[in-house]
Amino acid sequence: MGKGLVWNGASTSEKPILFGLQAIYNNWPSATDNTTFDADYELFGPQIFRFEYFYLLKTGLISDQPGANGMQDVSAIAVTVATVDRKSSGLLSSSQLTTLSGRLKDFDASEKNYDLTVSWQNTLNGLTDMPRTAINGVRIYQRYFYLAPTK
Repeated sequence: MGKGLVWNGASTSEKPILFGLQAIYNNWPSATDNTTFDADYELFGPQIFRFEYFYLLKTGLISDQPGANGMQDVSAIAVTVATVDRKSSGLLSSSQLTTLSGRLKDFDASEKNYDLTVSWQNTLNGLTDMPRTAINGVRIYQRYFYLAPTK
């Protein structure tokens, strides 16, 4: 699901966008469970079951936080998603899809030369407890969204 978030200070009634390591369920519980309703949410993509993002800093380093000067230190925002085609997803139960999503590691900037797509693909290649035909229908995509330089 996707939800537009306000910037800090833009609203006194809505939770603003947060940077850093915080659990989504503490701030937006309806994003992580099926019992809390929030009409603001929209489906991010029908076949997307895993989503991660991180920052490419102007220093060339990758990070899970924008930097000491906030977004001024960011050159690009990288987004990585895992999708499964409709036919393959029909071969997996809901609990298997949840398990699969949990096995794909979170972004980890502490590892040297870390590549999230390689990590996720290696995980998929090593799975033996799910139907291989379903796993073959999983695709991993990563894109960098470069920010315009500020003057």
